[in-house]
Amino acid sequence: MATFRKTYEKRGGLANIAGSRRSLELYKSLFNSSDLADWDVFANLEARWNDYAADEGELLDLEGDRERYQGDAVSSFVSNVENGFIPPPETLLALCDALHRYLMCNGSLSLDEAFFGERHAKNTSYAMAKGTNAQKMGAFDALLKIEKLKANPASQVELAEDFLADSSEDEIDPESFLRSLRRWRNASTKWSE
Repeated sequence: MATFRKTYEKRGGLANIAGSRRSLELYKSLFNSSDLADWDVFANLEARWNDYAADEGELLDLEGDRERYQGDAVSSFVSNVENGFIPPPETLLALCDALHRYLMCNGSLSLDEAFFGERHAKNTSYAMAKGTNAQKMGAFDALLKIEKLKANPASQVELAEDFLADSSEDEIDPESFLRSLRRWRNASTKWSE
Protein backbone atom coordinates (compact mmCIF):
# COMPACT_ATOMS: atom_id res chain seq x y z
CA MET A 1 0.00 0.00 0.00
CA ALA A 2 1.24 3.46 -0.83
CA THR A 3 2.35 5.84 1.86
CA PHE A 4 0.70 9.17 2.47
CA ARG A 5 3.90 11.10 1.67
CA LYS A 6 4.48 9.40 -1.70
CA THR A 7 0.86 9.86 -2.74
CA TYR A 8 0.77 13.48 -1.54
CA GLU A 9 3.94 14.24 -3.49
CA LYS A 10 2.34 12.77 -6.64
CA ARG A 11 -0.53 15.21 -6.35
CA GLY A 12 1.97 18.08 -6.59
CA GLY A 13 2.50 17.21 -10.24
CA LEU A 14 -1.18 17.47 -11.12
CA ALA A 15 -2.04 20.28 -13.48
CA ASN A 16 -5.78 19.60 -13.28
CA ILE A 17 -6.44 19.44 -9.53
CA ALA A 18 -10.17 19.89 -9.34
CA GLY A 19 -11.66 19.00 -12.70
CA SER A 20 -10.77 15.37 -13.30
CA ARG A 21 -11.76 12.00 -11.90
CA ARG A 22 -8.13 10.94 -11.95
CA SER A 23 -7.07 13.70 -9.58
CA LEU A 24 -9.98 13.05 -7.20
CA GLU A 25 -9.06 9.36 -7.13
CA LEU A 26 -5.50 10.32 -6.20
CA TYR A 27 -6.78 12.50 -3.36
CA LYS A 28 -9.12 9.70 -2.27
CA SER A 29 -6.19 7.28 -2.14
CA LEU A 30 -4.46 9.57 0.39
CA PHE A 31 -7.08 8.59 2.94
CA ASN A 32 -6.43 4.89 2.33
CA SER A 33 -2.65 5.11 2.78
CA SER A 34 -0.95 2.79 5.21
CA ASP A 35 0.51 5.60 7.34
CA LEU A 36 -2.47 7.99 7.47
CA ALA A 37 -2.43 7.90 11.29
CA ASP A 38 1.02 9.58 11.20
CA TRP A 39 -0.53 12.64 9.53
CA ASP A 40 -2.69 14.02 12.32
CA VAL A 41 -4.51 16.77 10.44
CA PHE A 42 -5.55 14.49 7.58
CA ALA A 43 -6.30 11.53 9.85
CA ASN A 44 -8.52 13.80 11.98
CA LEU A 45 -10.28 15.15 8.90
CA GLU A 46 -11.02 11.58 7.79
CA ALA A 47 -12.16 10.53 11.27
CA ARG A 48 -14.48 13.54 11.63
CA TRP A 49 -16.02 12.93 8.22
CA ASN A 50 -16.53 9.23 9.00
CA ASP A 51 -18.26 10.22 12.26
CA TYR A 52 -20.44 12.64 10.32
CA ALA A 53 -21.31 9.98 7.71
CA ALA A 54 -22.19 7.50 10.46
CA ASP A 55 -24.39 10.11 12.20
CA GLU A 56 -26.30 10.67 8.95
CA GLY A 57 -27.37 7.03 9.12
CA GLU A 58 -27.32 3.95 6.96
CA LEU A 59 -30.26 5.11 4.89
CA LEU A 60 -28.15 7.79 3.21
CA ASP A 61 -25.01 5.60 2.88
CA LEU A 62 -22.64 8.56 2.46
CA GLU A 63 -19.61 6.27 2.73
CA GLY A 64 -20.96 4.05 -0.05
CA ASP A 65 -21.73 7.09 -2.17
CA ARG A 66 -18.17 8.27 -1.59
CA GLU A 67 -16.75 4.97 -2.85
CA ARG A 68 -19.01 4.86 -5.92
CA TYR A 69 -18.57 8.51 -6.93
CA GLN A 70 -16.98 8.82 -10.38
CA GLY A 71 -16.86 12.59 -10.87
CA ASP A 72 -14.42 15.36 -10.10
CA ALA A 73 -13.85 17.52 -7.02
CA VAL A 74 -15.85 20.54 -8.19
CA SER A 75 -18.89 18.42 -9.07
CA SER A 76 -18.56 16.52 -5.79
CA PHE A 77 -18.46 19.75 -3.81
CA VAL A 78 -21.45 21.29 -5.60
CA SER A 79 -23.52 18.10 -5.42
CA ASN A 80 -22.84 17.53 -1.72
CA VAL A 81 -23.49 21.12 -0.67
CA GLU A 82 -26.65 21.43 -2.80
CA ASN A 83 -27.98 18.28 -1.14
CA GLY A 84 -27.14 19.48 2.36
CA PHE A 85 -24.13 17.25 3.02
CA ILE A 86 -20.55 17.93 3.99
CA PRO A 87 -18.25 16.93 1.10
CA PRO A 88 -15.79 14.10 1.75
CA PRO A 89 -12.19 14.91 2.76
CA GLU A 90 -10.68 14.25 -0.68
CA THR A 91 -13.02 16.82 -2.21
CA LEU A 92 -12.18 19.42 0.42
CA LEU A 93 -8.45 18.76 0.11
CA ALA A 94 -8.48 18.99 -3.71
CA LEU A 95 -10.33 22.32 -3.61
CA CYS A 96 -8.10 23.57 -0.81
CA ASP A 97 -4.98 22.72 -2.84
CA ALA A 98 -6.40 24.44 -5.94
CA LEU A 99 -7.21 27.58 -3.95
CA HIS A 100 -3.80 27.45 -2.29
CA ARG A 101 -2.16 27.22 -5.72
CA TYR A 102 -4.19 30.25 -6.85
CA LEU A 103 -3.30 32.35 -3.80
CA MET A 104 0.39 31.42 -3.83
CA CYS A 105 0.75 32.82 -7.34
CA ASN A 106 -0.26 36.32 -6.22
CA GLY A 107 -2.52 37.02 -9.17
CA SER A 108 -0.33 35.57 -11.91
CA LEU A 109 -2.56 32.50 -12.22
CA SER A 110 -6.24 32.51 -13.18
CA LEU A 111 -8.74 30.34 -11.34
CA ASP A 112 -9.04 28.14 -14.43
CA GLU A 113 -5.28 27.57 -14.37
CA ALA A 114 -5.24 26.92 -10.62
CA PHE A 115 -8.16 24.50 -10.65
CA PHE A 116 -7.93 22.91 -14.10
CA GLY A 117 -4.36 23.48 -15.24
CA GLU A 118 -5.00 25.63 -18.28
CA ARG A 119 -5.98 29.10 -19.35
CA HIS A 120 -9.64 29.92 -19.70
CA ALA A 121 -11.04 29.15 -23.14
CA LYS A 122 -14.76 29.87 -23.14
CA ASN A 123 -15.81 27.21 -25.64
CA THR A 124 -13.92 24.36 -24.00
CA SER A 125 -13.94 25.47 -20.38
CA TYR A 126 -15.10 23.40 -17.45
CA ALA A 127 -17.95 25.86 -16.95
CA MET A 128 -19.13 25.33 -20.54
CA ALA A 129 -19.19 21.56 -20.01
CA LYS A 130 -20.71 21.49 -16.52
CA GLY A 131 -22.49 24.83 -16.17
CA THR A 132 -26.17 25.69 -16.13
CA ASN A 133 -26.75 24.72 -19.77
CA ALA A 134 -25.27 21.24 -19.35
CA GLN A 135 -28.53 19.58 -18.33
CA LYS A 136 -30.49 21.16 -21.18
CA MET A 137 -27.79 20.34 -23.74
CA GLY A 138 -27.49 16.78 -22.46
CA ALA A 139 -31.25 16.29 -22.75
CA PHE A 140 -31.30 17.64 -26.29
CA ASP A 141 -28.27 15.55 -27.26
CA ALA A 142 -30.07 12.43 -26.00
CA LEU A 143 -33.18 13.46 -27.95
CA LEU A 144 -31.08 13.73 -31.12
CA LYS A 145 -29.65 10.25 -30.58
CA ILE A 146 -33.11 8.78 -30.09
CA GLU A 147 -34.41 10.59 -33.16
CA LYS A 148 -31.64 9.10 -35.31
CA LEU A 149 -33.02 5.63 -34.55
CA LYS A 150 -36.36 6.42 -36.22
CA ALA A 151 -37.16 5.39 -39.78
CA ASN A 152 -37.85 9.01 -40.83
CA PRO A 153 -35.94 11.21 -38.37
CA ALA A 154 -36.71 14.90 -38.14
CA SER A 155 -33.93 17.34 -38.94
CA GLN A 156 -31.80 18.80 -36.16
CA VAL A 157 -33.28 22.23 -36.86
CA GLU A 158 -36.85 20.89 -36.56
CA LEU A 159 -36.03 19.14 -33.30
CA ALA A 160 -34.32 22.27 -31.99
CA GLU A 161 -37.38 24.39 -32.87
CA ASP A 162 -39.69 21.99 -31.00
CA PHE A 163 -37.30 21.68 -28.06
CA LEU A 164 -36.92 25.44 -27.72
CA ALA A 165 -40.68 25.98 -28.01
CA ASP A 166 -41.27 23.42 -25.23
CA SER A 167 -38.64 24.97 -22.97
CA SER A 168 -39.84 28.56 -23.50
CA GLU A 169 -36.45 29.59 -24.89
CA ASP A 170 -37.77 31.63 -27.80
CA GLU A 171 -35.04 34.25 -27.46
CA ILE A 172 -32.58 31.94 -29.25
CA ASP A 173 -32.94 30.67 -32.80
CA PRO A 174 -32.48 26.96 -33.58
CA GLU A 175 -29.24 27.45 -35.52
CA SER A 176 -27.63 29.33 -32.63
CA PHE A 177 -28.85 26.63 -30.26
CA LEU A 178 -27.27 23.92 -32.44
CA ARG A 179 -23.97 25.84 -32.52
CA SER A 180 -24.11 26.01 -28.72
CA LEU A 181 -24.76 22.27 -28.66
CA ARG A 182 -21.61 21.62 -30.71
CA ARG A 183 -19.54 23.82 -28.39
CA TRP A 184 -21.03 22.03 -25.37
CA ARG A 185 -20.20 18.62 -26.90
CA ASN A 186 -16.58 19.66 -27.45
CA ALA A 187 -16.26 20.94 -23.88
CA SER A 188 -18.02 17.88 -22.45
CA THR A 189 -15.74 15.52 -24.32
CA LYS A 190 -12.71 17.35 -22.97
CA TRP A 191 -13.92 17.25 -19.34
CA SER A 192 -15.24 13.68 -19.27
CA GLU A 193 -11.87 11.99 -18.78
